[in-house]
This record gives sequence, C-alpha cells and structure tokens, in this order.
Amino acid sequence: MTVDNENTPVLIEAGAVKRQASRTNLSYGLLILLSQLCGTGLDLLVRAAAPELRMLSAYRFLLSGVSFYLIGGILLALTLRKIPAAAPEKQSVSAKELIIYIVMAWGLMMVGNILGNLTNSLLGALTGHSSSNYVASSIMGSSLLPTFIFAVITGPVFEEIFFRKLLCDRFGIAGGIAASVMSGLIFGLFHGNLYQFFYAFLIGALMAQLYVRTGKLRYTIIIHMAVNFLGSFLPMLLIQRTGLDLNALTSGTITQEQLPALAVYGVFAILQYALAITGIVLLVTRIKTLAWQVPGWRVEKGSRLNTLVLNTGGVFLLAVSVAIMAYTFLAA
Repeated sequence: MTVDNENTPVLIEAGAVKRQASRTNLSYGLLILLSQLCGTGLDLLVRAAAPELRMLSAYRFLLSGVSFYLIGGILLALTLRKIPAAAPEKQSVSAKELIIYIVMAWGLMMVGNILGNLTNSLLGALTGHSSSNYVASSIMGSSLLPTFIFAVITGPVFEEIFFRKLLCDRFGIAGGIAASVMSGLIFGLFHGNLYQFFYAFLIGALMAQLYVRTGKLRYTIIIHMAVNFLGSFLPMLLIQRTGLDLNALTSGTITQEQLPALAVYGVFAILQYALAITGIVLLVTRIKTLAWQVPGWRVEKGSRLNTLVLNTGGVFLLAVSVAIMAYTFLAA
C-alpha cells in the first residue's frame, strides 16, 4: 500500500470498499444470528432430552462454545473464504509496551462498564423496565475451572481469530483506523447486550489497532486473556476464597463475620480502579500516537459511515444485533 509522508494512504474508489464491507458485515450478521439460533435450539433440545445437563456449572460455557466457536466458526469460514483478505506486515512490540496496552485496555474496560450500566439504567427509567446484568450473575455463579478454561483461555483465542484476524484482514482495504473501528463495533454488537457493548467496542478497537500495527495475533490474545482474568476470574476467585456473600453485600446486610472478606474485596476494588485510572491516563497521552501507528483512512471523510456501515450487509448486521439487544434487555 502506497502511503505519503503523513501516513495517509492513497484513497481508493468507495464502491469497491463498500462491496467488500457489505459482504464482510453480512458474514458477521449471519454469525451473530445463527449462533444465537443454534444456542437457543440446542438449549431447547437439552431441556427436552437431558434437562439434568443444564445444572452443570459449565453448561452455559459449553452451549456457547458449540453454537458460536464450532458451528459459528464453520459458518464464518465458509462465508468469508471468497472475500479478499490482506494480513498486516509483521512487527514486534516490547514486553513493556504490551503491558501498557493491557493497562489501557483495563481502563477502557472500566469506562465501558460504567457506560453500559448508565445506558441500561437510563433505558430502564425511560421504559419502566428493570434490567439486570445477567452476564455478571451467570459468571459469578459458575465454577472456577470452567470459567478459567472458557473465559480466560479458549474464549480469547477464538474471539481474537474471529474479530481481529479474520475481520481486520478484510476491512484493511479501508485503512488501519477503519479496520480497528469496525473490529470494535462488530465485536461489541456480537456480545448482544448493552452491558457489554461499550467495553467490548472500546477494547476491541484497541486490540485491533495493535493487530493492524503488528500483524501478530498473539499480542491481542494475551491482552484479551489478561482483561478477562482481571475482570472475571480473579473477582470470582476472591469472592469464593474469602466467602464474601454478594447477596448480603447488595442488600446491605453484611454481618460482622463478613467484614474481613469485605475488606479484602474492597482493597481489590480500589486496585482495580487505580489501574483503570492509570490506563486512561496512558491512553489519553498516547491517543494520537496510536492513530499514527496504523495506516489512515482510505475512504473519504464524508462517505465513511455509508461505505463501511450503511451498506446492505451492515444494515442486516445492525438489524440483527439491535433485535437481539432489545430482546436481551426486555428478557433480563
């Protein structure tokens, strides 16, 4: 790709980008729709044939693994195989810089989590419907080993292949920034609920920037694993090991015997927020550098939304995702 001295790639014809973006969006819309349908269908089948399996602590993880990683992965491979892809050139980053990315990702995680909670609260106030964060509840209700295997190991590996490698290689035609934004957007939509949309979008875009910059998926897998470890596994480990009663905590009925456990978790929460603040500071001071480290837009400014998102495949993707999010909000 030819670039000028200001790291601004030569603009290309918007029609070619729009066609490729539409086909890619359609593939991911089908992935989201069919993996949801497969998950629902498999759950109904288990209810009818072997309802005792639904009592397994790893059931939800296994269900999503089969419906998304296996069936969805096969579908994605089939629908993307004829769409041209171009992998970024391979470059390396230092261990120090990778740690900085992890800290920045954690900062975005906390900001996105706050935005997700505020949005759900606002929608609840407007609609009169009280929605609960079923994702956090289901994770906290799982056992440690399945959570570690699926949330910290296998989930990040498959999701980085799907949403960074396969997606960015196809949106790279529009430039590195475009690929990063679209990777974050589709990754956020894939989660299917507003609680997770914002932090998945923000972290996804940051990890996509690193993949586009280096061409090495192992860096983003490490970041993804670290964030899931800090945000899902470690809090669960502390709660289970200290015996903290979350129901008592939320209802304000903590007993004196629970105070040591509460103190331990309080210190952990303070450290989480301190790390998040550090990450946001690092991000703010590096935001321009992050943009300059990848090829710029290859689509004219006024046509980017229409070219990348508001195409046939993009409209299908948005329609499916909004419908799933609405259902999730009302059903929670």
